[in-house]
Amino acid sequence: MGQHTMKLPVSRLLKAGLLVSAAVLLLPSCAVTAAQNEPLVPITQIKPEPIAQGKRVLPHAMWVWDATAITNPQKGQDLFDFCAKKGISVIYLSMGDIFSPKQREATDPKHVTAPMLGKFLSAAHGKRIEVEALDGDPSFALQDKHAEALGRLQKALDYNKTAAENERLDGFQWDTEPYILEDFKKDAASQRAVLKQYLDSAAQMRDAVKASPTLRLGYAIPAFFDEDARSVEWDGITKPVTFHLMDILNTLPTTYVAIMAYRDKALGVNGTVEISRGEVAYATKSTPNVKVWIGQETLDVKGDPPSITFWQEGENALNAALGQIQGAYQDKPVVAGLAIHHWGSYRILKAGDPVTPPAPTAPITEPLTILTPKDSDGVPRRMEVSGTAKPGGEGIKVEVSVKPEGDIWYSQGEIPISAEGTWSVTCRFGNENTPAGRAFAVRAQLKKADGSMLTEQTINVKTN
Repeated sequence: MGQHTMKLPVSRLLKAGLLVSAAVLLLPSCAVTAAQNEPLVPITQIKPEPIAQGKRVLPHAMWVWDATAITNPQKGQDLFDFCAKKGISVIYLSMGDIFSPKQREATDPKHVTAPMLGKFLSAAHGKRIEVEALDGDPSFALQDKHAEALGRLQKALDYNKTAAENERLDGFQWDTEPYILEDFKKDAASQRAVLKQYLDSAAQMRDAVKASPTLRLGYAIPAFFDEDARSVEWDGITKPVTFHLMDILNTLPTTYVAIMAYRDKALGVNGTVEISRGEVAYATKSTPNVKVWIGQETLDVKGDPPSITFWQEGENALNAALGQIQGAYQDKPVVAGLAIHHWGSYRILKAGDPVTPPAPTAPITEPLTILTPKDSDGVPRRMEVSGTAKPGGEGIKVEVSVKPEGDIWYSQGEIPISAEGTWSVTCRFGNENTPAGRAFAVRAQLKKADGSMLTEQTINVKTN
């Protein structure tokens, strides 16, 4: 997610909902934004959907990978102006070298001193903007780098101890992303070893903040860390790494996770709302001290599926999605707000086509039915899934997904319903190496124009 020089673009197939073999790692990307040859002149822009009376408005945060906002007064003012324009009240800001073991040259634009930082924070707080230090590198997950990482956090804690009240950091966020490491991608045992070290480091960070509670602690995490496939044994308990991390953070009075729930749609199968429900449900039930931020992407992610970013769709589509996420989570106290990655790409995001909310229509007149294949059928690895539905104008499309046994749902595509009430989608399960008899589920969902689901049917089949 971040623009660290050590972080290289990697595949984000899992996050895009594409079907791959278990051997392929499916990871987020961190490419640097590059402006494309598209018009940046705004078309008529929509705002996020109106908030129902009596409902709370979720705050907006933004990642900023540019420490020169601290050292360059004009850059800092540009950032403040952008935050005011977009309604952003929290920024996760790269700190340059102020908390690093080695300092840059005094003339380096990313050389940040305590007086510079204090002046910036005082100005931000005067504009009602909270600022959190942003740091992280995949190597910080490994044991031999724990001391260095902990030292960076300790320097931030020490800075806050001596700073004037209006010049203190509000928090510290780790964007470590251990799944980028070669050790993580090596095999299942090596992956578990990396995740255990990652959790060991989180416990050290927790203890440091507990000993000197001068700021809140947060972690940026991928949406897929709550899957059973990412389970590890830690502290004598086996569960997905996200839930271990949330347990660790819950022992502090105020902490959070920022989910990189990057999709270019909010609703429906594999949408932002669906892939962030696990963390929201766990925080609600088990870790009430851990708040949840829901992240969205605007970066032009080179080489990764476009379905993980709003770069192609533009700000109108982003605002529509933010409104839908707001609607889904505004009554969940553990959801702290919505976060956007990142300033560099968000500020040059094109407007895109206007998004028109779907008009109310008639109810379903006939339920969704999968005709082929039948439940318990043996099927080829490439197959047609077909069925019927008479939507009466409300449900206008069907989305078909497949789920390997013990895995997650992978979308195979959406198809409009014909005038005769029929639909058909070509699906693929596995590849030539997938053994015969492999069990998986097929799910069809009847959806509205806005992507929300009306009804669904699921069958279980096996490869023949």
